Amino acid sequence: MKNLSGIKIKKLNPLLRRHSQDLVGIDFSSNNLKLAHVKITSNKLELVDIVSHDITDLGDDDISKIIKDTINELNVKNVSGIDIIPSHMVITKNIEIPSTNPIEIREIINLQASRYTPYSREEIIVDYIDIDTYKHSYTKILLVIVARNIVKRHFEILNKAGIRSENVVFAPEALSCFVPRVLKLETKTSPIGIIHVDEDFSDFIVVSKNKPVFIRTISIGMHHILGDIETYRSKFAEEITRTLEGYQNEDIEKSPGELILTGAMEEAKFLETILKDSLHLPTRIMPHFKDLITLSDGLKTRPFPERLSFLNILASLFSRGEVKVNLIPEEVKLSKSLEDR
Repeated sequence: MKNLSGIKIKKLNPLLRRHSQDLVGIDFSSNNLKLAHVKITSNKLELVDIVSHDITDLGDDDISKIIKDTINELNVKNVSGIDIIPSHMVITKNIEIPSTNPIEIREIINLQASRYTPYSREEIIVDYIDIDTYKHSYTKILLVIVARNIVKRHFEILNKAGIRSENVVFAPEALSCFVPRVLKLETKTSPIGIIHVDEDFSDFIVVSKNKPVFIRTISIGMHHILGDIETYRSKFAEEITRTLEGYQNEDIEKSPGELILTGAMEEAKFLETILKDSLHLPTRIMPHFKDLITLSDGLKTRPFPERLSFLNILASLFSRGEVKVNLIPEEVKLSKSLEDR
């Protein structure tokens, strides 16, 4: 268990200054459960702990118990949870809607969303990201669809662990807010490409105006790359090249002017050179999150996980006031509304 501290958030979200709060971000979408505990105080956001557990082949009750035990070890009371949904659990689709009216756009999406999935409308949760107006009467959007049973399962696991789910965050959107901000990158006029590498999957995200305008999941992660470097470093470069070409063919936005490699990159820095040579684009590795924040003296020499990325979770926690996509089921929204009243 690692303890991190001292992350200043004066410019992150002024609403967070009003009170102290404990937040836990949780991602249990693969073989590892990853959890980050954040404390929000009057003038800073403090990352207190990060934890990972192998949950391969465990049942939901066992996962709930691990989460509950971890929260007890952290001694966190009345914790609010942020459920992180990574891109490989979501269907995204770039489409054009024949309207610029947000109400009409929402109605059209509700009617047509099931066309892009193997599920019925009742079996999915749908939201979208407004990319841009096109030909004065069309709106380019990024459609975001997740199976309802995935989110329902997550809520049940967290409820059994005694965690109230505050939000369900679409991780690529959080990364699109977080990465440009911490790197001080301008994406209003020139999009960037974020390549986020985790244990089993990688994301290619094109970010324009601090929001994702194109997303593709690649089924290659650190587990593959470091398991067979000779094979997978070339496959990885081929997949990134193919993805970039696919984005350009869809004519969504300008091509990225720069690529940012991030995530579990400590043992795979050679990917930077490989992508530069393959794509002929400026490419750089984002510093590890431990180098972007202030650590307590006792943590500066401690090791951090190298083949797991916690950036999905950290970005979701640090950007929670900026993300727009809401993947909470309607019945849960109604229940929360009644509780608030």
